[in-house]
Amino acid sequence: MGHQRAAHLLSPYLGLRNRSDWPKGIVPFNDWGCLIVSCLDLTTSNVDPPVVRYEPNMSRQDTVTFLDGRPFRGTGLIPESDKLSIWFEDWISGKEMFERPYVKIA
Repeated sequence: MGHQRAAHLLSPYLGLRNRSDWPKGIVPFNDWGCLIVSCLDLTTSNVDPPVVRYEPNMSRQDTVTFLDGRPFRGTGLIPESDKLSIWFEDWISGKEMFERPYVKIA
């Protein structure tokens, strides 16, 4: 059973890694449809990794502008949650999940 779960995460990641522009360590885990996915940022050793959203319609310049000085992870990758545990707590408690990355925090 554990191998099946790992394969479920690994298969989309490996497919994206075949693209030259997909960053190493950004692992999709939630498909919103229309090629929009929530991803784990496993580029750090954090045991509670941040979650980023891949927005396929965002250009590099739009991504940089949206980030407003926050770290650039790749074209179309925008912050969704500082920690995976917070992402799941919000999801379980029924908070709105889809629109929130698009609301810029002042």
